Amino acid sequence: MNLTPTTFGHALANTCRPGDLVLYKYGNPGPVAWMITRCHARMLADLGLHYDIIEANKAFTHAGTWISSARSAEMTSPHARFITWVDRLSVGDEVLIRRPCNPHMDGNDVVEIDEATGAKMAKYASADARAKLDYPEREIIRYYAWSWGIRKLTFGEKFGQIFDNDTSDVCSDSYWGYAIKSGAWPGISETDAIPAGYYPARLAISNRFVTIARVQIVGETTAKGDEE
Repeated sequence: MNLTPTTFGHALANTCRPGDLVLYKYGNPGPVAWMITRCHARMLADLGLHYDIIEANKAFTHAGTWISSARSAEMTSPHARFITWVDRLSVGDEVLIRRPCNPHMDGNDVVEIDEATGAKMAKYASADARAKLDYPEREIIRYYAWSWGIRKLTFGEKFGQIFDNDTSDVCSDSYWGYAIKSGAWPGISETDAIPAGYYPARLAISNRFVTIARVQIVGETTAKGDEE
């Protein structure tokens, strides 16, 4: 659907729930988003994904948590904070909203997390935003510049070998952590539960989520509001 920054929250108020994952693909990406996009392409390739899937998802470079129809909670520079949709969104952006699910329950049916679990996730995200936790800018630069550029491109190491730790608290890591603490995926393995393995582009394609909405942000005078 096509929405404007001012109609975004209201239009999705009855579709999205607290705790939903919000992924951003910027229409006018800055240098950091450009760098992350290039790294995402290599990361997704490590998973053996088809070129078309990589191209469609590599530019989702930031993640946040849906709190309400008015705002999100995000681990972003310079610190975790609440951000209104009007302040976050710009014309040309694409927003992908996904909800944690367990695709292995009840046969082949996708079972979404319940509202109570989502509310717990939103509570964790809100607590970080209120505490204004510092965003680890040096860490993300190290991740996407030094670690990836040197260890991946020079020595051929896989993503998991570089990021196999539990100390990260960048945007996507934080969201994954909220989900784990809230019990979104009962029985998840210890390895799969490591937050550092889940960068934004991987969250965009993970089968642990179901897509709730995909929105293109357009100008105030050209909004169509049409469903996909």
